[in-house]
Amino acid sequence: MDLARPDEIPALGNIVERVFHEYGWVFRLEDELPDFVNFHGYYGLNAMKAGRPRLFTIRLDGERICGVIALKYNHEGACLSRVYLDEDVRGKGVGRWMIQHVLDLAESEGVDQVHLWTDTQFLGAHRLYKRLGFEMTSLLKPLHDQNRCFEWKMVRMF
Repeated sequence: MDLARPDEIPALGNIVERVFHEYGWVFRLEDELPDFVNFHGYYGLNAMKAGRPRLFTIRLDGERICGVIALKYNHEGACLSRVYLDEDVRGKGVGRWMIQHVLDLAESEGVDQVHLWTDTQFLGAHRLYKRLGFEMTSLLKPLHDQNRCFEWKMVRMF
C-alpha cells in the first residue's frame, strides 16, 4: 500500500466505477469522486503529515492496482473513506489488511476513533467493518444523488 499518485487516479476511479456498475448505479467521476478530480488541491503536499487526508493505492503482487482507500479528517474527526476493491480480490483478506493498516496509522497519530459512512447496500463491507471493531450507529443519511443512495454511519473506538 502506497500513497496514491496523480497518474494513478484514472485506475483508481475505474475501480470505483466497476463497483458502481455491480450495483446498477450510474457513475460520473466529477459527481462521485470530487477529491480525485481535484487530487492536488485535496491530497496535495504534506500528505504524510498527521491530520491530512491521504489516499492509498492497493496493488496486487506489486503490479496491478486492485484497490483504493483514504484516511480523511472532517468536523467529526478521522474518517475512513473511498474503500473499494476489485471484485476478484474480495474475500481474500486484502480488504481486511488495507483497512487495518489505515486504522493502525490513525491510532499511531493519536486518533481515538474513526468513523465511516457506508452505502446501505454494501452488506459484505458491513460484515467486514464489524469484524474490525466498527459498530453501526442509528444514523442514516440520504445522498440525494442520481442513484438514490443512503449511507449508514459506523464508528470504531480505539
